[in-house]
Amino acid sequence: MQYIPGNAQKGNLERHFNTMHSKYQTDFPPNSEIRESKLQALKSQLKVQENMFSGPIEQSKAAIEASFQVSYRIAQKCKPFSDGEYIKEIFEEMSDSLFVNLKNKTELKKAVHGLQLS
Repeated sequence: MQYIPGNAQKGNLERHFNTMHSKYQTDFPPNSEIRESKLQALKSQLKVQENMFSGPIEQSKAAIEASFQVSYRIAQKCKPFSDGEYIKEIFEEMSDSLFVNLKNKTELKKAVHGLQLS
């Protein structure tokens, strides 16, 4: 079970660290190479966790922007917005043949499928 300190004051954090991670000073002595490598490993793990949350957000923003661009073009031509679904079906069919030889074709197909055009 993981313990999370309730109050993030300096004294509370020091006490938590000294209580829960008492071997850290002996296992990873200050200014040592092993401590530096452990710190870099922890930082890289944090970056991976952060990217896990920010990646889908960026994909969602791109899908929304593409959706707006198509909707704008439909509005410029004074067409009904129900044409957006028709255009999406065409995109999905085109993606089957366009993305055949690409490594990330499943990602591209998911992006096309994620578009909301109506």
